Amino acid sequence: MIEYVPALRIARAMAIRAALDAAGSAGALALYAVDLDEGEAPAEPALITLPLPYPCGTVDADGLHIAALTETAVAHTGQPITGRLFDGAGNPVADLDVGDQSSDASLRLLVDGGPDGVTLYAGGLLALDGMRLA
Repeated sequence: MIEYVPALRIARAMAIRAALDAAGSAGALALYAVDLDEGEAPAEPALITLPLPYPCGTVDADGLHIAALTETAVAHTGQPITGRLFDGAGNPVADLDVGDQSSDASLRLLVDGGPDGVTLYAGGLLALDGMRLA
């Protein structure tokens, strides 16, 4: 793990925020049940795509804080293992690993997924109370 000094954490968070807001409209977070290759289209459709607020969030020494994401219907059943952040024009900004609260994933869903991980079910609803990118 890399631990950045506060000034670098703030600069990094500001760069991510600028990239997410670059299109002048809300970006999105898509969750996938497959590994993502940088710059490549996913092999399967997203389980769910959650719209980000616009502007996407606030920055402090802890990173970029993104407010609550709107409750959205799950499109496909599966276990989210990766996520991709997009700007408002649909351009990829960042890929991240996804897990439950007991994992060391970059995006930890605050649920206990048990031994098999978190499963999202098509037609169900998912809302995130917020997220922090450090």
